[in-house]
Amino acid sequence: FGDDFNRKFRELKEEIKIAGKCYAHDLNTACVFHLMRVMEAGVQYFGKKLGVSIVKLQPGRKVRELTWQHILNEMNPKLAGMPKDTQAKLRKYEKYIAAKSHLEAVKDAWRNPTMHPRASYASSEAINIFTHVRSFMTTLSRL
Repeated sequence: FGDDFNRKFRELKEEIKIAGKCYAHDLNTACVFHLMRVMEAGVQYFGKKLGVSIVKLQPGRKVRELTWQHILNEMNPKLAGMPKDTQAKLRKYEKYIAAKSHLEAVKDAWRNPTMHPRASYASSEAINIFTHVRSFMTTLSRL
């Protein structure tokens, strides 16, 4: 996923390696499962980066215990409120919006079916998901 990713998300390298091994052995649903674990860490990081205060709404819970939808619901007003009055601030906002769009694509199309066992994946689907997860995570690693 690149040097920026490796520096920022060092702890996820093994999960990506396992996803790759699953893909190589035609264990495509297992591959997607491990990619969703990578995404989970990315969602938590993104929420923290935006200062998601969901834990105040649900006392005693940590960001890692929340659903992606909880975090997204709290992200939306924070993203909308980001300043855009200079070129630098506008570029920052656009990077965050790009990350959010990658996240929503993965969440809606693959995360929910994978984590609520009602899906299985072909090789072509697994590589497509891998590409989307890589896009999200590399975008995050550059925020």
